Amino acid sequence: FVRQAYSTWQSPAPTYLMLLGDGHFDYRMNTGLANYPNFIPPFLDCVDPWLCEVATDNAYVAVSGNDSFPDLAGGRLPVNTPAEASRMVNKIISYETAPPSGSWRSGLIFVADNSRAADGTPDLAGDFEAISEATITHIPAQYSVRRVYYDPYPADDRGESFRHRTPASTTTAIINEVNAGALFLNYIGHASNTTWAHEVILQAREIGRNDVTLMSNGGKLPISLDMACLSGNFADPQFHGIEAKMLNWDAGGTVAGWGATGFGVATGHDRLHRGFYDGVFQAGLRTVGLATIAGKQQLWASGISQDLLSTFGLLGDPALKISLPGS
Repeated sequence: FVRQAYSTWQSPAPTYLMLLGDGHFDYRMNTGLANYPNFIPPFLDCVDPWLCEVATDNAYVAVSGNDSFPDLAGGRLPVNTPAEASRMVNKIISYETAPPSGSWRSGLIFVADNSRAADGTPDLAGDFEAISEATITHIPAQYSVRRVYYDPYPADDRGESFRHRTPASTTTAIINEVNAGALFLNYIGHASNTTWAHEVILQAREIGRNDVTLMSNGGKLPISLDMACLSGNFADPQFHGIEAKMLNWDAGGTVAGWGATGFGVATGHDRLHRGFYDGVFQAGLRTVGLATIAGKQQLWASGISQDLLSTFGLLGDPALKISLPGS
């Protein structure tokens, strides 16, 4: 249907596709473990070099030609009940029409995982702090960058208040920054469906610890960009990923989240991240969906990590207007 609409409807062709409804990989309820309905099943494809088959909503918007580049800006609201749908839609409407006053829309939070262990052993996956700093150079000077870096390596101690030696203090700092409100919440590092970092600097479990419940930022809602593995995964029948939980939290959290349903490498994440911000701050793109396409355009042009074209997806409304200062 989307391909037919894109190619045959009266010009201009559709620009956005939003899926309203959750979905998971257990179509036939074979596992007996599903906790959620399957309103719009995810498109499953062997696009992840490590995991093979993962959810790729990108397949619903890559409709022209045989490539994986999106032709429409796609997104999903992973709702399971009318109450969840109302919560997410009301968040979007309030964000666009009546955002709280204040300077929060000039703030960007950058959270980075540690690049060295406490004994100095480097993380072979990448220097996440250096990647964060390189991405920050793409942010215009009039914006306020607020860093939260987990860094247990004592030799890095230069008295910088944004460096945190323990996972617990890092968690507290993340929550405090989110509660102050921000335009964007960025995370660079390791992740799983429900955690940021192996050492767990943020967690959102179904049973047990759920740091999202500490987020009380109200209408000062950031758009979350997770340059990590798995945190955008919505397709598990037993639990929701951390991005979905932040989007569905009624006391704050986020208004949208861009993340992966599979594994990936930092060099590919880096190109997505910088391309997103170049789209917003240089090309003047004003919707989150078009900014994600700009990120994928930069990745596509690089010729590396093309799997991320398929595994990265938006949880949220792709037509959401980014609430830039003065907009």
